[in-house]
Amino acid sequence: MTEAEALAAYRAELRAQLRRLPALQRSAIERVLQELKQVRDRILAELAGPLSDSRRAARTRLFAEIEQQMAGWARAAAAVGQQSTALAWTAGIELVSRPIAAALGVSVATRIDPRAVAMVDRTLTSAIADASAASVRRINAVIREVVIGATTTPDAIAAIGRILESPGRRAQTILFTELGRAHAMAGQAAMIEAAQKVPGLRKRWVRSGKLNPRADHVRAHNQTVLAGEFFTVAGERMRHPRDPNASAANTVNCGCMAVPVVDGSTIGASRVSIDRAGAMSVVRRPVQTDAEATLDASVLAAQDAGLIVTRG
Repeated sequence: MTEAEALAAYRAELRAQLRRLPALQRSAIERVLQELKQVRDRILAELAGPLSDSRRAARTRLFAEIEQQMAGWARAAAAVGQQSTALAWTAGIELVSRPIAAALGVSVATRIDPRAVAMVDRTLTSAIADASAASVRRINAVIREVVIGATTTPDAIAAIGRILESPGRRAQTILFTELGRAHAMAGQAAMIEAAQKVPGLRKRWVRSGKLNPRADHVRAHNQTVLAGEFFTVAGERMRHPRDPNASAANTVNCGCMAVPVVDGSTIGASRVSIDRAGAMSVVRRPVQTDAEATLDASVLAAQDAGLIVTRG
């Protein structure tokens, strides 16, 4: 295979792999939001009758039913997240292994790390359960106001409808971030294994295609280091995007990727300049590079996903 053919194979595979995580995130979020809509409809239907004096004796039962409905949603959301975490881990491995195999014919056989996946699952499950419980507390407070006559039933139903949008927004952030974290952790594990077979293997930070990304993540675009080394992003050392050891300010809702680069080849050779206004431009070297193709793929992946996330 010529160098040009290797570059073309790398580009094609990288573009395909960059689309997988946003698609997984979108699917998981859609499923969880649909489950929440069904719960919301059931709760609002239960509240449709006036909470008059005759129903005050039943408020304990009503509270319990709402708590049960929301706890069921939290369990369903966590199950979706856990199923998707394993898929995201596999996609993270293949973001590294498949472009390398396509360009160099080198096999990377990294497997799922059950301990790391379990860590992500625990974080995801706990955060969704907390969001659900917080909503139940707010709903119960509204119902108490109706029972004591401090607010009307129609106003309460409207307020509760708004409250039930909150766990959906929270779940979206949790799923987007934690599935992305599993993906990036898997990619880093694959990078380390691949570096044993490809001397000089490097990794490159690729910014997301979001409309309002973090300025520091735009500046990090195309930062390239050895596979086992750290990126420096917003003053923090990070092995990969969404590194669990980095701050929440630098990781939550981040959509960046780390992609493999083979040192000494034209694959991934580029640099980025940012003017004072924050505009970014890719500066091409005399040889053909993949920087623009990679960025285009990242932009397309984020747009195709249709996710409501604006930073990272």
